[in-house]
Amino acid sequence: MQSFMQKKGQIIINNKSLASMGYGLSGAIGASIANPDKRTILVEGDGGFAQNLQEIATAVANNLNLKIFIFENSGYASIRMTQKNYFNGKYVGCDTNTGLGFPDWFKLFDAYGVKTLEIKSENFVNDKQFIELFNNNKCTAFIVRIDPEQTYFPKIASRLKPDGSMESNPLHLMSPELEPKLAKKVFKYIKYDK
Repeated sequence: MQSFMQKKGQIIINNKSLASMGYGLSGAIGASIANPDKRTILVEGDGGFAQNLQEIATAVANNLNLKIFIFENSGYASIRMTQKNYFNGKYVGCDTNTGLGFPDWFKLFDAYGVKTLEIKSENFVNDKQFIELFNNNKCTAFIVRIDPEQTYFPKIASRLKPDGSMESNPLHLMSPELEPKLAKKVFKYIKYDK
């Protein structure tokens, strides 16, 4: 969302990195109902989507023009990243290899009568099937497989303290840190001690 090129007339609702897993589908349903003459696009990770996936039925029952893009990395990316960074990669319950289960997305969407397409680099831009599904006025799902080891930047950096507790930077001090000269310009209106 930090680099999305918004077009005039587009409305963007962003809940990324606020850790409210399961909000995406219900939020997109609300946005779609509020804007019935427009296409609503949801981009959500598989972990967050799985928290509230029963609401596919609501989208279908209301004939919503909703395009669902699921970033499928077989787990909870944030939890996996935390376990990798702070617990030497001792993974527990963060992905399909450590006890977390996910449905077969194609069978799940098919059960609700929702057409689904896996997005690959060769079919994303000019593929006839993608264009047709993206431009229809029905609830449609797109599965985007991503590397489970993908990380996110910028992000809030945290560290383990000697007592075993965690300490995080304030929201405005993300990782990677800005160069001091740029940071001085960016943070001139807030207290910045560095």
